Order: sequence, then structure tokens, then C-alpha cells
Amino acid sequence: SRQIAIYRRLKIACSEGKMREVGPDQINHVNEVVLVDKKPGEPLGNVEQMPDVAIRKRFRVTVDCRRLNSMKLAVVPGGGEPGQCQYWWANDRDLSDSVPSPFATQSQQNALSILLSWPLCYRKVYFKVDLEDAFSSVLLPEGMLSYFTVRAYDSEGGLHYFQPLCLVQGWRFSPIIFTRCMDHYLREVRREAALVNLDIKIEHFQDDVLGGASCEQDAISGRRLVTTVGRRHHFIVSEEKSEVGVRVTFCGLICQGLEVSPVIKDKYGLSEPAVAQSMKEYNGLADDQSRRKWIRSWAGRFQWLRRWLPYGSHGTLYQLYKLTSSPSPTAVEHVTSLCRNYFSGLLSLYVIGGSSKTPILGSCLIVDTNKDAWSCMLLQIFSVPKDEAGEIGTDGPKWLRELDSLTKEVCHGLGLVLPPDREAVMLPLAIDGCALSPLEVKRSSTVKERRGMIRAVVRNLALITTPLAVDSDNKNSSAWWNEVELDYADSEEEYRGLLLYQRTVWLTIWSCREGCVSFIDALARGITTDTSVEDRGVHIGRDPLQELIAHVTELGQDDQVRATSDDEEQQNAVGFVIAPCLISLDLDLEKLKADQKVCPACESFKNQPVFLDIDGVLYREQCFDEYGRLQRQLVIPSTWIDWVVREGHKRTHASGRQLKSWLQRWCWFSKMGTKCRWAKSVCPTCQRVDSDGRIEVNFSTRLPDSKILKPWYRVGVDGVVVKRGYLFLTAIDTFSGFTDFTIINSTDACSFIRGLSLLFVRNGFPYEVQSDGEFGSKEVQEWAKSAGIRWVLGPANHGQTGGFYERRHRCLLECLRRWLADVPSVDWSDELLLENVKWMVNHTELGESQLTPMMVMWGRLCELPCMRSAVKSGDGSTDDSVTISDPELYDL
Repeated sequence: SRQIAIYRRLKIACSEGKMREVGPDQINHVNEVVLVDKKPGEPLGNVEQMPDVAIRKRFRVTVDCRRLNSMKLAVVPGGGEPGQCQYWWANDRDLSDSVPSPFATQSQQNALSILLSWPLCYRKVYFKVDLEDAFSSVLLPEGMLSYFTVRAYDSEGGLHYFQPLCLVQGWRFSPIIFTRCMDHYLREVRREAALVNLDIKIEHFQDDVLGGASCEQDAISGRRLVTTVGRRHHFIVSEEKSEVGVRVTFCGLICQGLEVSPVIKDKYGLSEPAVAQSMKEYNGLADDQSRRKWIRSWAGRFQWLRRWLPYGSHGTLYQLYKLTSSPSPTAVEHVTSLCRNYFSGLLSLYVIGGSSKTPILGSCLIVDTNKDAWSCMLLQIFSVPKDEAGEIGTDGPKWLRELDSLTKEVCHGLGLVLPPDREAVMLPLAIDGCALSPLEVKRSSTVKERRGMIRAVVRNLALITTPLAVDSDNKNSSAWWNEVELDYADSEEEYRGLLLYQRTVWLTIWSCREGCVSFIDALARGITTDTSVEDRGVHIGRDPLQELIAHVTELGQDDQVRATSDDEEQQNAVGFVIAPCLISLDLDLEKLKADQKVCPACESFKNQPVFLDIDGVLYREQCFDEYGRLQRQLVIPSTWIDWVVREGHKRTHASGRQLKSWLQRWCWFSKMGTKCRWAKSVCPTCQRVDSDGRIEVNFSTRLPDSKILKPWYRVGVDGVVVKRGYLFLTAIDTFSGFTDFTIINSTDACSFIRGLSLLFVRNGFPYEVQSDGEFGSKEVQEWAKSAGIRWVLGPANHGQTGGFYERRHRCLLECLRRWLADVPSVDWSDELLLENVKWMVNHTELGESQLTPMMVMWGRLCELPCMRSAVKSGDGSTDDSVTISDPELYDL
């Protein structure tokens, strides 16, 4: 019966024009066919006697593309014209392992992100065009059909072969091809709309097309144009599902003006009668497998609605997910609670896209934590004309109109100054929340509040627009955060979240308990109370990294070794910089220019807007340096990539992330992060000395302190044992992380004083020094007092004193191990070796700021030779020994 059902369903597809029957001579590769029964619980009956309508309604067939997805693209030996190559898809087992596997990067927006960038002027009237079976409307090339062949047997045992004529679901390149077709389709629509002066906005997500206009007449004309062009391209437009009006449905979302809310679909069990019936069915399920399926079904539905669920529902949803492994009767209680909150009224999110008329000024995150859970509401700050401010949110709940006082406080704290004819408006974008762990529940309210603030920033980072303000009703959250590494950095993930919070949040606002709780409850539950909004004090805590970047930006740029364009000094000119390579790579520029011309990737880049061809050299202009200037990166040909990453890693033995940071300052090639990590993973030296799996110093961080926001104000000193009888006496700047060291052979006071004198004469005498009790001798303290240094003693590995410095020691020792493993003939105390180690440590990027300790400490970088070019001497011969340390000196 299964074979007959497959054969009949394929014959029906042939009659619909989606497949064709072929002979054995037209076959290149045979795939398995998958039969999907849409009603598996119902009896099947006699398949031979079922009509075609019933077969089509009951079954669906698709091609199993797993073997096809593993094929590799290979060159046909001796094929094609001279100078040209022919390609074919071959099985991976027939090719060597050196042939790369196909890799396709797929990236597309979701429906909410599309609406987020939708301009305000096109939100008056929407129109939606639905394409029926759009995937099957895209035909495959004739040369590819033989790879998708399937076979089936009729009722008499005869063998038949079929080939699909349209895109096949399950093939790795089908979504990319379909997206390209839709983009071409909509570009043609926009071009024809411009010819008739039709002002519309049109985008698509998969096969759903959404448009917007400023009036109903333009919306109707836009839908008619989209339908006409679609039918011209053989798309089937569904008139029944197409809509025009102030309220339309797009990808399960209801769009009405500025509001976006989910669609309630009765057929998916989200109506009250269907919920009651589903509860009765759960009690009748006998095995755990059926109960797990029931729980996963309900959890998946509310996962889609989690942005709109009221406060407290996220914790319930989390508990429901935990029951998928061990079903219990409490699942009914959780689903009942979620359904009750759902039907009590979902919150409508106000999604506005930034434009020249309504720019996005920043974001505000309101966070509240109770006994066992936290929740937050993310709001966006917009600048709108004063005469239009009254139209936004007029139909919303009362709590929306009561946000004016909070908006003024946030704008004042962020330093946002608007023109007299503009006004700031703050509207909600997303809500979130989650339950606390059992260990976190036992902590104090302040610790729980701060953990909720950190997780709210991390989980909503993709929707945040800086500058960001965080509002909380816990006054201690805006004060000093003591014991940071113990309370908020239990793991590597928590530590990275804390650093992300410090880099992202610009200020923290404390609101009185009634005001903040009323905001949270109103925003999360969609209700309001009559309590008046009280005045709230504002406490601002600036991010130390923001101060660090501002400090470096204010430094004089006369000492910066950078190349700027001649047009930079002209009025309204866009300046660019060519950052020198920080590692010693000898590149033959003439050979690189020649290889760029024959590289297929470089040739394809030339047609893209961010790439420039200047004097025969291809550059990329898209990134910005630490000063906010446009950076010009040299494009590396495909044949050079492996050599660049191998040589770059061989000369530094840096980690993959750090090598990428150094390389992307002056060059660019695709998949930089992957290639740099690969270079480290295949390096035999790094495999021997890598610290992965070893016991490491606990992660720590520096506490924000307003008086140390400058280099070499507070320095931490310590002794690191390198070899029996020898130590590194280190001095580490608390602000920038700049590290300097010297070798001592004793831990007595005389050796300490001599070593510190060498370090401080080299870099300057600091105002404060932190250390453990090893430096507490009377001689050292008297020497520090005579030098005007305030000395602070503390326990080792303590968060406020030694934890940060021990972390820098780990980087220092690991770098030294790698250099010694790479050059075993050199003694560990070799002066040149230690200077290279010091260069590596002080040129490591601080987070994702593009700043290094060397840059922050001295305001410049130490560049190494990076370009080599043939220079003709006076007698006409070529001198290849001339190295050029800065690319701009060669007039790139």
C-alpha cells in the first residue's frame, strides 16, 4: 500500500506540472522518496480504489536530499574550452578529503525585525499579498533535474523514475534560491512603482508579502501592482488571503498602526472550548510518550507568544518545559495558568521603525524581581514632531500615557537634548522574564535584582539601541556593586554577561517602589491603577569602558601612525584610515595585486558597494576604527588566506579571536573568525601549551572607580614564579591592563625596591599601588612613602585587589609558554623573547572595543613591518630587502 500510494501521489504531481516521468537514460543520481501521511491515526483502506482527490489530501511526498546535500562541487577533468572549467556534483566518497564540503550561510530577518524597521509614514494603511505554493513556482534548471530523480513501483511491480521540476524542500540551497527569486520579484515591483510615482513600502518574509502606504488609494494600487508582477512571474496569488486596510495579518502577527500583537487561531487549539477539550484528553493519555508530545505542543505554542505573555507567565512556561522529560499532572495546572493569562488580554507591542522623521534616540529597560522570578519591559525612545506626539498611543491604556515623567528622567540622564519642535516618546518593544534558580532564590533582594538586570540586558541585546538606561525599584542596584566576581560571575557565561552589561548600560535609574512596580505591572499585565506617579530620584552610574573610550578619543592624534585621505581636511569630506598591520607579515604588493585580478571572489566583490578598486588594489570600506573613522581594509585573495592566517599565527601564537582582531585592522577576507580559530587548532605548538582543561585562576573584574579613570593612577604589583629562584616582578595598570615586568632572583625587600624602581622609572610613578602581604615589609613601605605612593595591602586573589592581576598573569605565562615551545633553542630569560611576550600581552584587544592596553596607556600602537615591495636601487637592480612598516608610505 505504501509503494502504491507513493506512485499515485507522484503521478498526481505530474498532472499538476510539478514533476515529470523520465527514462533511465536521463538519470544521474537516484534519491529515496519520503511519504508523509497527514492523518496517521485514521484507517488507510484500499489505496488502489481511493480517488485522486483523497490521495492528494491524505498524502504528501518529498525527496530525501541527505545524500545530495553531502555532495561536493568538483572540476570535470579535461572538460570545457581552454581557459574555462566545467563543474559537476560528485559523491563525497568519490573525492579526496581535500575537496571542501559545500557550505551555505543563510541569514534572513524575521517578521518582527521587518516591522521594527518599518517607517512611520507607511503605517497608515497596510496591504498583504499571499502567494500560494510559492516554493513550487520556482523552477529548477534543466541541468540540475537529473540529480533529484526518485523511483516508484506501480501495482504490477513496474519501476518508474520521476524528476521534480521545481525547488525541492530539504535541499540546502533551496531557501537561498527562493529568497533570491523573491528579492528579484520585489525589486521589479519597486522599479515599476517608481515609474508611476507610487509611494509604497514593500518587504517579504518567505512567501508573505507586506506593503504599506500613506493612504488607502496607494495601498490598493500597490497590491494590484504586486499581484500583476507576481502573475507575470508565474506566482499564484491568493485573492482570499490578500488584505488591504489599517489592520492586516502578517506571519501570525496583527499589524494595526504602531501596534503589533499575535493572531489567535482557533484551529490550533487556542480557543477556550479547544483548551477545555485538550485538558480532558490529557487525563486520558496512558503512556508517557503521548504526554510528552502533549506538553511539547502546548509549550511550543506559548513559546511563540512569550513576548506578549504577562508578568509571571515566563516562569510558568519554564516549569512547563521542564516537565517534557518527566510528565506529571502539574502540566495541566501550568497550561491552565498560561491560558488564563492569555485570554485575559495580550499586550500589544508598539513597534516603530527609525527613520529620518522618527529617529531612535535610545532604549530604556525596566526590570523588577520578586521572590522567585524576574521580568522586564524594553522600551524604545523616539524623537517625533510635537504636533504628532499626541497621536501616538492615544488609543492605548492609561499606563502608556503616564510614561511622560519617566521619559523626561531617562532623557535627562542620557543627556538627550531635543530641538524645540521635537518631543521624546517612549513605547514598549518587548517583554521578557524567567524564573530564578533555587540557589538564587536564597540570595538577598539586591543580588536577585542585579542578576535580573544583567540577564535582561543579555537576552534583549539584539533589540537594544544605545544609549541604554535601566530602571529599577531597588535603590542598592544604582549604588556600588560590591563583590562583583563572587555574586554575578559564577561561570564564564555569567562573567561575559557582566562585562556585556558594563559595556552596554549608560545609566541606572532608581524609581520609588510604587512608581516602578506600577510601571512593571501595567506594562506586563496590560492593566493600570489609579495610584499617582511620584517623583523619583535619578542616580547615574557611567560605564568605565565608555569613559575609557572617551579618554582615548580626547588624546591628541598627532602621535597616531595612521594614513588619512587628502579629502579629510576638506569640508564635508569622509575620511578613511589604513591601519598598519601589528604583526610582521611580508607581503609582495605587486603579486597581491596580480592575484586579486584572477581571484573569482575578488572579482565578485568589485560589484558590491562597500568595495573599492584604487590603483589596481581592491579595498573594503565598511568598518570603523576606535576613533570612529572609516577604515580601509586590504582584500586578501582566496589563494592567500591560508598563508596569511598561518603566518600570522606562527609569528604570534595568538588565540583565534585575538588574531582576527589584529588582522582585520588592515585586511579582510571572508570567514575570518573561522579561519583564525582553525590556525590555532592545527598549530602543534599551541596544542602542547594550551591552557584548555587546566586549573585556571577564577575570573574577576575591576570595580568602577571614578578617580582611576586614567592610566597608571592605580597599579597592582605582584611576583610570579617562572623558574626555581627566578620571578617576574609585574606591574599592571588597573585602568588599561597595561603590563610591564622585570626579572628578580629574590623576594627580599632590596630586590623588590630595585625592581619597582626600574618599572616605575620606565613608566612613571603611580599614585596608588595594590598588592598582597608579600610587599608589606617595613623597607618597601618606607620606600613607597618617600616616593609619594599610597600603598594598599589586601589578600591574594581578592576581587578588589589581586583577582584582576592574577588574570593578567595567566595571559602572560601562557604567552611565554607558547613562545618557548615555538623557539626551544632560546632561553626563557632572553631579552628579545621577553619583549615579544610583552608586546603580545599589551596589544590584546579589550573586549570588543578595538582598544588595547598599549593604546590606552600610551595613546599609540607599536607597529611591526607588514608590507614588502621591490624597490629599485640607483644602478637599476631590484632591492628586495626594503621593508615598509606602514602601508600608507607605499601610497596604497
